[in-house]
Amino acid sequence: MAANHRGPRPVNGFSLVVVALMLLASTVSPSFGDTSLSLYYFSYYYNDGSGDSYYGLVFAPTGMLYVSERLYTQPESMGGQKLSESFGYYYITAAYSGYDSAYDAMEYILSYYDGDTGKTSYTLHSGSGEKTANTALTVANRRYTAESGYVYDPSVPDNDAYFGDADVCYSFSSSDDTGNNFLAAYITDLPYWDQPSSYPGSCSEVAGATLLSYWDSLGYSNLISTDWQTLWPDNSGYYQDSPASYVTLIGTLATGMNWDYGTYSSDIGPGLQTYARSQGYTNFAYSYYYVSGSRSSGYDAYTAALDAGRPVIVDLVWGEGGHSTVGRGYWNDGQILVDFGWGLDYTNQKVDWKRTSYGSSYSEAMVYDLIYFY
Repeated sequence: MAANHRGPRPVNGFSLVVVALMLLASTVSPSFGDTSLSLYYFSYYYNDGSGDSYYGLVFAPTGMLYVSERLYTQPESMGGQKLSESFGYYYITAAYSGYDSAYDAMEYILSYYDGDTGKTSYTLHSGSGEKTANTALTVANRRYTAESGYVYDPSVPDNDAYFGDADVCYSFSSSDDTGNNFLAAYITDLPYWDQPSSYPGSCSEVAGATLLSYWDSLGYSNLISTDWQTLWPDNSGYYQDSPASYVTLIGTLATGMNWDYGTYSSDIGPGLQTYARSQGYTNFAYSYYYVSGSRSSGYDAYTAALDAGRPVIVDLVWGEGGHSTVGRGYWNDGQILVDFGWGLDYTNQKVDWKRTSYGSSYSEAMVYDLIYFY
């Protein structure tokens, strides 16, 4: 049935010591008369099977810790708290003696490593949605405070102003076994247009225009008019009816996709292919996958396309009907990232690929099918 669319990278000890000293200079004023402390570098490894870890340093009495030691319980002088073995453990990687006692129990988190993707992030935050990053996260007194914070997903470039605040930061903590989940793939430089008022229910056409714009930016330079490619919306509005060439393109695609206040999935691929040929490109093809027939093979097709750097039209269904979106990323746990084509507020939405039924709202949408255009 076709859906009807309505509506821990190693870091050398020297560079880390420099970072630590720069940080400490602004936080404490030691006398330097006592050098009874050592600076210990550590990695904290989660035991949840994710392969995640984070890297940092802590000041503690010399001789209290040693290199290659694993810690499941904090030493008494550090609070003596037992670390749940289901959460993780500390591994001491290096030690440097000769630090003043004023530094005792101060700690800094320097990076986070995601085992699923093999990516390391050095952009850390003390709060969710915080746009200004810290060089390192500070734990003022490790005796009484667990490490916790937020880390920026390195899959998303710093200049991507449209990635939602709730997704910029991922929380981590030594007292919680919930690790980060960095994006396995993420496509940048997609336009964020809404449906023109003269073509209501043109979600398939908007998704198609987004794909055409992407390919246009890769060198197929006459797939769209350059004025709306360069006049993408900013934070002041959606601009769905300007410039006129964008509305004209939506109208052209609407004709090719047999739009009638909605578009059938089976008409999307042929309509895009016909349009590409009219612009002189005969090498474009499409593939259609009925995801509900085989969710696993559909997911394999989706991730393969994203891994190759190609956005995909993803058709969703929920209580109000079907809707075409553009898939631009995915996580390794089956969550995908889509642009809903409803303007700036919906450019990055999570959808659970594993969902086999749908609810009443778009947040409970189920993936129905996808069109892979290449």
